[in-house]
This record gives sequence, structure tokens and C-alpha cells, in this order.
Amino acid sequence: MTSSRPIKSEAPVTNHASKGWAYAPVIVLTLICAAAVLMASRSLKRYADDSRNERLVSAGNELASELQDKFARYEQLLQTARAFYEASPEVSRAQWAWFVDGIDLEGNEPSIIGLAFVSLVQPGSEDAFIARVQSSGMPKFRIFEPDENDRAGHTGAKYVITYHEPASRNRDVWGLDLASSSSDKRVYDTSSFFGSAQLSNTTAIRQTSASQRIGAVMCLPVSKVPLDRHGTPKREAPAGWVAMTLDLEAVIANTLDERWDGLDLQIHGGRPDSDPALWFSRSRLADTSPHQTEDMYRCKIDLYGNQVYLGWSPATPAWSESDYGRANIALIVGSIITVLVMLVGISVSRTRSKAVRLAYNMTLSLRESERQQRELASRAEQANLAKSEFLANMSHEIRTPMTAILGYTDILSASDRNPADTESLRVIRRAGEHLLTIINDVLDLTRIEAGRFEIEMATVEVAVLIEDVISGFHGLAADRGIELRLVLTSQIPSLVHTDNIRIRQILIHLIGNAIKFTEDGSVTLEVNFETDHLRLRVIDTGIGIGSEDIERIFSPFEQADNSASRHHNGTGLGLAISRKLAKMLDGELIAESEPGKGSVFTLTVRAPAEPDAAWMRVLGERAASPKPATSTMSLQGRVLLAEDGIDNQRLISYFLCNAGLDVDVVSNGREALDRLHEDQNYDIFITDMQMPVMDGYTTTMCLREMGNTIPILALTAHAMAGDRERCLAVGCNDYEPKPIDRESLIETVRRLLHNRAAHAERADAA
Repeated sequence: MTSSRPIKSEAPVTNHASKGWAYAPVIVLTLICAAAVLMASRSLKRYADDSRNERLVSAGNELASELQDKFARYEQLLQTARAFYEASPEVSRAQWAWFVDGIDLEGNEPSIIGLAFVSLVQPGSEDAFIARVQSSGMPKFRIFEPDENDRAGHTGAKYVITYHEPASRNRDVWGLDLASSSSDKRVYDTSSFFGSAQLSNTTAIRQTSASQRIGAVMCLPVSKVPLDRHGTPKREAPAGWVAMTLDLEAVIANTLDERWDGLDLQIHGGRPDSDPALWFSRSRLADTSPHQTEDMYRCKIDLYGNQVYLGWSPATPAWSESDYGRANIALIVGSIITVLVMLVGISVSRTRSKAVRLAYNMTLSLRESERQQRELASRAEQANLAKSEFLANMSHEIRTPMTAILGYTDILSASDRNPADTESLRVIRRAGEHLLTIINDVLDLTRIEAGRFEIEMATVEVAVLIEDVISGFHGLAADRGIELRLVLTSQIPSLVHTDNIRIRQILIHLIGNAIKFTEDGSVTLEVNFETDHLRLRVIDTGIGIGSEDIERIFSPFEQADNSASRHHNGTGLGLAISRKLAKMLDGELIAESEPGKGSVFTLTVRAPAEPDAAWMRVLGERAASPKPATSTMSLQGRVLLAEDGIDNQRLISYFLCNAGLDVDVVSNGREALDRLHEDQNYDIFITDMQMPVMDGYTTTMCLREMGNTIPILALTAHAMAGDRERCLAVGCNDYEPKPIDRESLIETVRRLLHNRAAHAERADAA
């Protein structure tokens, strides 16, 4: 009896302990939920604060953009005034007044005090100038200087306000010599030097009607534009300036609307050689400088030689207070959910059967989740196929017009044109090539990520590969004043086994980046060969990269400087693609850099030397300078061209006719079949593969099924992997991607015509 008593006393204790441990998961889960709710509430509050800050920043940036747009309109008005003056042999005061009256400054631009023409009067010609102006209807006209100026009687050229309209509020400044003020003179001289509009520092408006206002002057140089003996306009030295006097406070006031209500605003501006002056202020910011107020949001913009500082801060609760409504809702809802979770946990802990059912339901949920995941994976695969089809169509739709853009640019560049037109054509060509590079990079990255990018290993001549890449950058390096060097640090084999196209693609990215980010100094390509590995190092003296950014630049769409104000444009795809290609070539691409001291990119790929390769210590002289352009060979023969785009019809026909060929054009495959059936004397058939009615693939198959052996050259803008093979599979003899390269097109046509002639000779001999 005595031994049984301890057992009875321990049973309740054991049951109580078991119940306590049973509630432990519920307590832990409740604490986790409570912590999650608090974290979610704090995150939503931070998000509300960030949203308020973003809204404030956006408001200031939007105001800066509005100001830039307004001053751009002022510049357009000056450009119109300059065109009016330059288009007339002589502009009288009456003509100028008529022109300004037609603009209706008071109704359309009340912030503009007046529109003036400032004459450049050389020393010694003042009397003749005054007499000429007086005789034009201004008998009291004279040249004078401001009373407060300490340079009275200066002997240099005078910048005289000849006309300033409307006369009702600007008559007092007729004849004012602006060159007597050194600050005014610098603005006009700068405008003449750069040939562009300039904005002066703030100044007291001298007109009687607005003498208490603070304004600024915006000017643009004017020259007479006579025709030379060829009838071409030729701008002479500046004869003066068109200028406008601006009421700065009115400019800002007319820009503001209800979007900026509730914000304290302050705007300062000034040219680099002077301290910023207050343009506009509202509310409590009136007595602060552009750099003093700590709680202000600030930005800086450049306006025609002026550096303008905008400062703003919230003045009403609508701007200063964050919206914590979501955070409070999340806290309340989360607390309710936490309580419910606790109650559910207690209920589950009390009943084992409920726990078993819950586990069973969870198992069903997991199975449903797996089914959904499989469905999502299937949808993702379909989306990936749709993406590939979209990219192919995008390539076709962009490459087709790019053929016309780049082709006609080359045609226009070949003709004699003035330097301005030639430079414009270079810009068009450069922009088109840049767009094409972006398209190629996006397609390459897509094919690599989809696992459809192929490496083609073959025998490669190292000297030809290196010299072709180097020679392609000599012009760009020379334009930027950068020395482009090639250094061999060891003997290299003349022949190696690797993918020539992919190594060339990587080097073009690396050298192009090195030149782009190097302001002065040099870019060096070092070539080294060690134990079946080709090592290529691109060394520049450019801006360099911080250690924290080195790995990030190899991520797609990333750059060392991703801010909105970065100085160098680009997609951020080149280095990402290059590293992936290096890995596919059984190699690596690494970077070493230091800000301000340049960068070194090292590409190492496995490229074993061919057994019969010679060894070199230097490359040929051809690598030291650009290769001369090859001339187009004169050809003979008849060509049938099937192309649905009118622009490309004209462009390709121009290329072929200039090469000496006779060209007939049809718009689709059905017309091509009819023409080839009627006329058997064509020597070659060139067809676009994407056409209405009947495309090039169907047309080619029909010709081959009919036994027609005419050489067929395919043109396609898809340029995706497998497109060339598809063209050859249906019966085409060769393939040219769009945009069409003139030399490549003519060379391919020449080869096909030569093969056709050789085949005919063999048939005749047999």
C-alpha cells in the first residue's frame, strides 16, 4: 500500500506537464504571428513615408521640367525672330513692330517684357549707324550708357538696342549700349561664340513700366545669310542679336498651378561666374539661400548658361503627413488574425481527431499546390515559346525598316553634301547601328537563357581575328583622341580551334566599352597564349569601376552607374552576354578596376593550337591601320527581286543596278512565279521570305518542285537561330539577313552568278 501512493501522486503532475507542452506550439505560433503583424505594420508605415517623399521629389522634378519646357518655348520664339530678321535684306523698326505685334506678347506671353534686336556697331561707325536708324523713323535715337556704369565712353564695339517692342513699355531702352556693362557683354559674347541662346544673370529691368521688377535677358546671335555663287545659303559673321527681356517672377508665377499648392518654393539662378540670385520665393523660404535649408528638397537644372536651383518643402498636411491608413488596417486585421490563429491552435491541440483531419486537408492542399505548380510550369513553357515567337517577329519588324534606313543613309553619304548634312547622316547611321546592336544583344541573351545558343568550333586565324577587331575601332578611337594599341606578350599560334564569331563578339563589346568610358589616354589589347588557352586583356585608362560594382556590371541591364544622371548610355547587356559566352567557350571573363585609374578585362578561353600552326611574335602590319574599303565589282545578268516593301524594293534595286545588273521587281511570291513562268531568262531570283499572298518559303518550294534550278537568294529579317537552315532546307542557295549590307549582298550575288555560269559550262562540255 505504501509503495502505490507515489504513483497516484505523480499521475496528475505528468498529465499537467503533457498539457503544458501541448500548448507550446500554439504559444510559439501566436508570438510569430504577432511579430509578423508588427513588422508588416512598420513596413507599411515606411512605405507610406517613402511614397510621401517620392511624391515630393516628383513634384519638384515636374516643376523643373515645366521650367525647361517654358524656356525652350522662349528659345523657339527667338529662333523665329532670328529667321524673320535673316530672311529680310533689311529690317526697319516698322517691320519689327509688325512682327512683334503679330506674336501678341501681352496676350500670349505676358512674362516677356519685350522682344528686341541688338545691333553690333563696330568702333568708328557709330555716327553712320545713328544716322541710318534716325532716318528709318526714329529721329530722336541716340546711343547711351547706364548712369551707374563706371565704364562710360568705352572704345570697343557697342551692342546697341536698336528695336525693342512693344514700344509702349520699352521705348526708354532704345539706344542702350549693352557692351558698356561687362556682365551683359559676357552673355552676348558667349551667345555669339557658341551660336546658341544664352540667359543672363538677374538684373533690374530698366524699362519704366517694370522698373521695380527683377528680370533676365535671353539672346540669340543673328547673321546675314546671303547665297553664294552656287545658290547655297552661307552664314556670315554675327550682325547682332535678337533678345527678349523676361520678368522672372512672372515666368515662375505663370508656370505654377494647383499642382504645387501647399508647397513652399524657392528658386535661385545664376551663371557659373556669379553667385545664384533669388528668382522666386513663396512663404517661409523667402530669406534662405539655395544651400542653407536642411529640410528642403532640392534639384539643379541648366537653363541656357544659367545654373538654376529649385528648393521646395511641404507647407500643408496634405504634403507633410504620411498616409498610415493601410498600416493601421494591417495592424487591426493582423491582430484579429493572430487571435483567431491562437483560438484555432487551442482547438486543434484539444482534439487529436481535428489535428488528423487538418493534416489530411493539408495533404490535399499540398497535392493541389503541386498540380497548380505543374500547370504554372506548363504555362511558363508556353509563355517562353510565345516570347521567342514575339522576339522573332520583333526582329523582322525592326530589321526590315532598318534595311531602308541604313541603306539610304549610305547612299546619301556617298554624294557630295555640306558638312552639316554629312554629320546628320552620320548621326542617323550611328543611331541605326546602335538600335541594331541592342536588338542583337536582346536576341542573344534570350537564346542563351533559353539554352538555344550554339557554339561552332572551327579553325581560326588569330592574326585575322585580332586585326579585324582592332581595325574596326581605329576611327572611333581617333575621333575621341584615344591611342589604340596592340601588344603580344608571348608567342601565339597562327591557327587555333575555337569559335571565331563569339570571340569577336566579346572583344567588340570589351573594346567598345573601354573606348566609351575613356576620356583620354589609351586602350590596349594584350594577346597571350598559354597551355592551350588564349588570354586577351583589354586595358584602358578610363574612369574605372568601384569594387562594389564589379560583379554587378555582369548582370543583365546593369551598369556601374544606374542613376538617371549617368553620362554614358547603354543597355547593360554587353558584359552579361560576354561572360555567358566566355563560359560556353570553356573559359571566363573577369574584371579588375579602380575608380579614376582605369579597368582591365581579361578574357580566357580554351583554344588549342592546330597541329600544323606556325608561331608568331608579332602580327601583320594590317592590324595597325584600318583596311581600305573594297570597291564594288561590275556584274552582268538579269535579276528578279520579290520584295513587298516599297522602300526596300528601291534600295535593293539601287544596290543591284549600281553593280551593273538588270533588275525587275515584284511584290509577292505569286507574282514571282508568274513572271518566272513567262520569262526563263533570269539569272538569279532574290526573294524576301516574309511577304503577303505567298511568302518566300512557299515560292521557293514551288519553284524547286517544278524543276526550276535558278539560283535563289533568301532575304529575311528574323535573324534567329535556325533561320538560315530553314531557308536552305526549302531550296534556297544562300541567305542574307536584314538590314542588308551592300557589299555582302553584291558579293553573294557575284558568287551565285559565277557558280551558275560554271555549272552551265560543265553542262555544255558534257
